[in-house]
Amino acid sequence: MVVTYLEKIRDKYLEERIDISAKLNETLVLQKENVEFIKLLEQNNDSNFEAFSPRTINSFNKTKIVELKEEQKVLENNISNLKSDLEMVEKEIEEVSLVIKEAKEKLK
Repeated sequence: MVVTYLEKIRDKYLEERIDISAKLNETLVLQKENVEFIKLLEQNNDSNFEAFSPRTINSFNKTKIVELKEEQKVLENNISNLKSDLEMVEKEIEEVSLVIKEAKEKLK
């Protein structure tokens, strides 16, 4: 009975680990996409051309680069939080698995 309860708890932690891992992977992919998009925008931004033009050129690109860099800071924070959450869940899974193993040995 206790073992069954502990196994249910472990299963919940396993599901949580899967969810956190999926969120972490999505965030990492988004971060990589942002880095590549920033590079692309910076390549298209010709500062030499702007120096000789009386108009502001590529203001959208500059604005978008700033937005993406701010988003990168948020993503880095999210990644850090997700990694710590994942470590905590992994630790809980190990502890519950150890208790389950000990409980099964006592029942024998």
